[in-house]
Amino acid sequence: MQVNTISGPNFGVRIVNSVQLKKFNSCATKENSQLMTKIIDALGHHPSQVILYPFVENTSKDFYEVQGGIANGVIRLIDTKAEKSSSPAPIQNIFRRILDPANKNKFNELTGEKYAQEYDGWWNEYVMPLWQDIERNFRG
Repeated sequence: MQVNTISGPNFGVRIVNSVQLKKFNSCATKENSQLMTKIIDALGHHPSQVILYPFVENTSKDFYEVQGGIANGVIRLIDTKAEKSSSPAPIQNIFRRILDPANKNKFNELTGEKYAQEYDGWWNEYVMPLWQDIERNFRG
């Protein structure tokens, strides 16, 4: 018997459209929402097929301050800076942090160490054209 296998499309990193991401899009500026769409597209070109879950978490005593985070089901990264819960800043900050080339080791932990050698080429092609906008717009 011969088995035919059809290889489906290779999707890169996928971002779950969480409640926090929907909230981000509802209160972010149009420019920042469009930038987030470009970031999600860039992540989709990464060779990893990990699924990332953006979230916000209240880790301080102030009920109105939260920190953005991102997880893959095994690893959870939480931003160090707390922001107002009514702001898009917690989500903006965590995406800026994981895409910052200075944090490439954490990004590779999140997406899989086996793709670490491909990071620089991917970052240069897909994130570098967005980096100035990310740095300027995604600061809490």
